[in-house]
Amino acid sequence: MPSSHRASLTIDAMCVGVDSPVENVIRRIDDNRMGVAFVIDADLRLVGSVTDGDIRRALLGGRLDLAMPVSTVMNEHPSVLPMGSGAEAAYAALSAGLREGKSVFPRVDDAGRIQSFSYREDWGLVPIAEPSLTGNEAGYVLECLESNWISSTGPFVARFETAFSEYTGLAHPVAVSNGTTAITLALQALRLPPGAEVIVPDSTFAATANAVVAAGGRPVLADVDPQTWGLSAESVRDLIGPETWGIVPVHLYGNPCDVEGLRALCDEHGLVMVEDCAEAIGTTASGRHVGALAEAACFSFFGNKTLTTGEGGMTFFRQAEAEEHARVLRDHGMSKSRRYWHDVIGYNYRMTNLQAAIGLAQSERATELVGSKLSNAKTYVEGLAAIGGVSPMPQSPFGDCSYWLMPVMIEAASDSDRDALMESLAARGIQTRATFPPLHRMPAFADCRGASAFPVASEIADRGVCLPNNPGMSADDISVIIATLDEAAPRRRDDRAKARP
Repeated sequence: MPSSHRASLTIDAMCVGVDSPVENVIRRIDDNRMGVAFVIDADLRLVGSVTDGDIRRALLGGRLDLAMPVSTVMNEHPSVLPMGSGAEAAYAALSAGLREGKSVFPRVDDAGRIQSFSYREDWGLVPIAEPSLTGNEAGYVLECLESNWISSTGPFVARFETAFSEYTGLAHPVAVSNGTTAITLALQALRLPPGAEVIVPDSTFAATANAVVAAGGRPVLADVDPQTWGLSAESVRDLIGPETWGIVPVHLYGNPCDVEGLRALCDEHGLVMVEDCAEAIGTTASGRHVGALAEAACFSFFGNKTLTTGEGGMTFFRQAEAEEHARVLRDHGMSKSRRYWHDVIGYNYRMTNLQAAIGLAQSERATELVGSKLSNAKTYVEGLAAIGGVSPMPQSPFGDCSYWLMPVMIEAASDSDRDALMESLAARGIQTRATFPPLHRMPAFADCRGASAFPVASEIADRGVCLPNNPGMSADDISVIIATLDEAAPRRRDDRAKARP
């Protein structure tokens, strides 16, 4: 259905009265060419919906004649979108509609009256991120099933560790159950003292700070650099105190922070550096994959990451001794020489053979998958340059971003501007998410020591939106996203309003 036709549809063209005979409803559905009519009562409230398929099935079943009222065949629980619903709700409804064959959703006010409609676009839905499983994933998983090696004991775990190590150039890998345990294990294996302070960025997913707490430490929150959105020596230096043990820099959305400056600061003060590279598969700094300068580097393979195992993670260590200690901790603290004998307190952080089988296949395609995201980002940046009100995340001067997602900043006067933009995208089948809220605003981290103010982290949180970036996207998908941004961006709306006579 051309979008021009949808744009011309009125509420009257999509609605029928609850007492309307089926014959009239068929004509209404034929006229609106959307395959559905929405049923309203005398007070104009939505009470049901009926599709051409509903009518056809009832007629063929002998349960209906054309003179009967539509109420006898309507669906009394139609899918709707409240007028105040946000972008996630709109996208979720449209995504569910795709599976159910629904293409139009009424937007209703608090009284249940239809105010407008949202449509699923013909070109389809674009999720914020999704895995690409078109390599050897299925074959390797089938190999696990046929051999009955499905738990953490199996050959694919070691093969995945080797393959991902070769891709990153990092040594001493230890595969684990998820990205959060990757950080936790790194801190434990490096012997974080109980109660010691670890500096983390205010702009990050909460797992970074949660892992510090899980390992027995205390997070200290630092503001981030406006160019990299990550820690810098300047943002960290004044937070170093007598209880500081280390720092966990994060390469947010794949943008590399100043790891060389942070490494020098750590060396100056005798601190440990553990890099959170969960969002930075394919990110480089100073010509090397990020993680190369740290005592440990931690990765996530969650389902929305550039490489995925569904759930999973991996930690790399600078020293072989730390790797060996981590392997013992990962496997319940069990002795390597005596089965079921525990030399130390340990944990179950193990990755399964099934997960690793998928990870190995993903590693074989790592260059391709990262390259797809870089190509998408280039198309985005070129398209954004032609519109107003929206700008891409700043490019780090310290290396090459891998663009896990495509973050942008909107020139918004209020949160409602960003919400309206995200909802406009969701109504076109484009999933977005707001940038991470800063940790200092969350009750969970209210007692954490930290900077006196967080202006950069706050601005990123208030104005940032993450656009989709997944290997399955096409240039046409990005063109539609750019066009929708151009239409919905606050500055462009203001410019159009000023231009009206």
